[in-house]
Amino acid sequence: MRVGVIGAGIGGLLVGAKLSRMGCDVEIYERLPFAGGRFTNIEYRGYQLSTGALHMIPHGERGPLGRMLAELGARVEIVPSKPSATIRIPRGNSFEDLEFSEFISRLGFWKGLMYRLLILEACLSIGTGSSFRDWIARRLSDEGVAKLADSSCGWALSVTSGEVSASEGVSIIANILKYGGSGVPMGGCRSVVNALIQVIEESGGRIYTNKKVDGILIEDCTAESLCIGGEDITYDLIISDLGHRETQRLIRGDGHIGCSGVKRYEEEVASMHPTSGVKINIGSSESLIDHTGILLTPYAEACERVEPGDKRRPKPRTPWKTPYNGAHGNAWQRSRGRGETRA
Repeated sequence: MRVGVIGAGIGGLLVGAKLSRMGCDVEIYERLPFAGGRFTNIEYRGYQLSTGALHMIPHGERGPLGRMLAELGARVEIVPSKPSATIRIPRGNSFEDLEFSEFISRLGFWKGLMYRLLILEACLSIGTGSSFRDWIARRLSDEGVAKLADSSCGWALSVTSGEVSASEGVSIIANILKYGGSGVPMGGCRSVVNALIQVIEESGGRIYTNKKVDGILIEDCTAESLCIGGEDITYDLIISDLGHRETQRLIRGDGHIGCSGVKRYEEEVASMHPTSGVKINIGSSESLIDHTGILLTPYAEACERVEPGDKRRPKPRTPWKTPYNGAHGNAWQRSRGRGETRA
C-alpha cells in the first residue's frame, strides 16, 4: 500500500513509522527544512530550545506515547519526573512549594473526602454534560482548587478549566492515575524525532523536507492524490498531520461535494477556536526548580500590559506572584551543568 503523509510533526512521524513497520510504502512531506514541527529542538547559545512542546513525554515510558515508541523500536531513554509536579502557594510576602498530596491534605477532612469522591468518579469515567470547572465545583467548592484547575489547564491546554469539557478533564485525571506523570526524554524532543526518522528510513520510508503540499485532490468522496509542485501524486491512503482547518484548506476538486458528513464536518471546523499561549525560556547558572517535573502557580497574577513604545515600568510584584501558569525544569540540560526553565 502506498501512503502519503502531509506533515513531519510528531503525529506524522509516528504514523509514518507505524505504517512503514507494517510494510507500507510511506512518503512524508514537510514544508519546513527540518522534521519534528513543534516537537524538536533549536540550539541557541548552548541551550536546546524546543520549537513548541516541552522536553517531556506525557505519562513517561508507561503512557501511550512511551509504549508506542518502544513498540516501534524507537530507542529513546525516558527519565521519570519525581515529583511529577509541585504547587506554589503564597505564604506572607513569600511562597512555598507543595507536592500535590500535601496541597490536598491542607484542605481539611471534609474537602479531602470530596476530593477522593471526585477521584473515584474519574476512575469510573463519570463526567459529562458540563465544564471541568463545574464538574469539580459540584463536589469540591474551594478557591484554591479552582485556581489549581485553571493553572493546570492553562499550562497543559492553554485554556481555563471552564473551557474544558468535564469528559476531557476526567479522562486526563484517569490517565494520570493509570500511567503516572510525565517523563523527560534524554536529548530532548529531538531525540524522539531522530529515533522515529531512523525507524522510518530503516523500514524503507522516505521523508521529504522543503516540500510543500499544495492540495489534496478528492474524487468520488475519496482522497486520491497530493498536488505537489504542479504534479499530482496518487496514493492508496492519504493522511494529514496539519490539523482540521489547514487540511480542509488543501481540498481540491468537486469530488467531495455531496459526500456524507462533509457539510457537518465543515461546520464543526468553522466553529473551532484555536488556543494560544506564550512560552518563555529562561537560562540560569543554577536550577530555579529543584526537580524535573512541573511547577504550577495557581495564585499567579498577569503582569501589567505595556504597549510597544510605552516607557512606563510595570508595577512591582511580590515574590510569589509569578506571571505564568506553570514552569518546567529541564533535567537533561541541568545534567550538562546549565539550568533551563520554561515558563
